[in-house]
Amino acid sequence: MYCPKCSAVLQEDPRGWLRCSSGKLELSVALSRQLRATYGDVAPEQVRQPVLTGRDLFCPGCGIAVTRATGACPKCGVSLRPIMWSLMELHPHADDTGRYF
Repeated sequence: MYCPKCSAVLQEDPRGWLRCSSGKLELSVALSRQLRATYGDVAPEQVRQPVLTGRDLFCPGCGIAVTRATGACPKCGVSLRPIMWSLMELHPHADDTGRYF
């Protein structure tokens, strides 16, 4: 599964949640469960370099940028709208300069 903020591969934490090492982001147990329920335990096709623009969001299942107008992935069609508030307000992600988005 991919990070919805930078498209890097998410890692399973032994304590039950998902995390993005590139952004020092640990997703809550509730959001991790919701992502697993929506996308399953998707094995990444390849390791990706994170994209740290702070402007784009990425599909956790496909790893590609979602369409801003709809909040949906152009490949699989799944929308990030149900998790958007939690993702933006409760899960800050670091960028290369020490700031968070």
